[in-house]
Amino acid sequence: MGRLLSTTIMIILAAVICFPTLIGAQTDIGYTDDGLKITNHKQWIKIGGVVMWDADAASGVFWNSESDNDNWHTASELRRFRLSIKTRMSDNWMAKIQVDYDNDDRSVGIKDAFVEYCLCETASLIVGKDKEPFGLENLSSSKNLYFKERSLVSSALGPGRNIGIALTGDRKNFFWQAGVYQADPTEDEDYNYAITGRFALVPLETKTGFLHLGVSGSYRKFDGEKFKIDEPALVHTADLNVFSDKIDTEDIMLYGIEAAFGYGPFAFAGEYIAADVNAIVKTEDATFSGYYLSAGWILTGESRSLKNGTWKRVKPESKYGAVELTTRYGRLDASNNHEGTEAEACTLGINWYVNSHITLMTDYIYLWLTDEETAGETTADAVSFRLQFIF
Repeated sequence: MGRLLSTTIMIILAAVICFPTLIGAQTDIGYTDDGLKITNHKQWIKIGGVVMWDADAASGVFWNSESDNDNWHTASELRRFRLSIKTRMSDNWMAKIQVDYDNDDRSVGIKDAFVEYCLCETASLIVGKDKEPFGLENLSSSKNLYFKERSLVSSALGPGRNIGIALTGDRKNFFWQAGVYQADPTEDEDYNYAITGRFALVPLETKTGFLHLGVSGSYRKFDGEKFKIDEPALVHTADLNVFSDKIDTEDIMLYGIEAAFGYGPFAFAGEYIAADVNAIVKTEDATFSGYYLSAGWILTGESRSLKNGTWKRVKPESKYGAVELTTRYGRLDASNNHEGTEAEACTLGINWYVNSHITLMTDYIYLWLTDEETAGETTADAVSFRLQFIF
């Protein structure tokens, strides 16, 4: 059923994406910060993308497979290459398709593919493959974040993109979305389901700042399949060094709370996320949880902003660009009296937004890991660099 639904959506999208450019002769073509935009009356199509190239140098347990892991090792990769097409066919119909190159298995796949119908001024229906609505950091685009990688807890517990149907709404000071998704395919390619939702509001917003608050939740049916955490800690090219025990799981309840505050060139954010795992064998029940606290200071005076409950890109106001200092502390407990990892990390970063399209990012990461394999606490350092180009 999942493959059939995906194919149907692709056919619909192929038709509606081409439609705006096939009518009329009065067409305007212009380039925006998000790509090439072709407009014909109320209809438009926008084509853009992002390229991210990363280079990492790390020591210690970042390379847990190395016998000499006290030494530094380096690696580089094409982290992301994405092409996105968005279109508006009428006042009520919009669509998006995004194709991504996956460097892990050298393949090209569909990241987003959905059709959106505007039910009224404040609510829309979305059908297709999209991000499940959970968490500030998880929902924000990777090209707009403070750091190269999402926090330990967001990477380990945040849901990703899945096929489903969702209702979404927004007003001036609050945003909400809830949907049902096909998720977590089993070994025989049957699909379980997830019900996921998020509510966020902005109780305070002025010309110089804002206060953002939000909550998220997701019920995920597993039907006896195994649940596990298996992640690299903040360095994508490193080994999978953050892990949990494998648990035969009946279902999982995810929940999260989030807050963000901005004042002039300063911005602060934090989230707490937990996963209650309901195991087939009740003695194996577990709760995995974590949090992060982050802050940023744009030295050149620009401000970070939120739109519809997600981070937007920093846009330099000077021909010399914008410079931002960042810091984050995060923690993840993936053990909970099981075999697994307790991880903490402190990140210091500097970002140079050369212009609206080019960003240079450098992060220094100090990591603490505690697990049974290392027989106690171990530490490690890493320096990560990214060149990002948005077109």
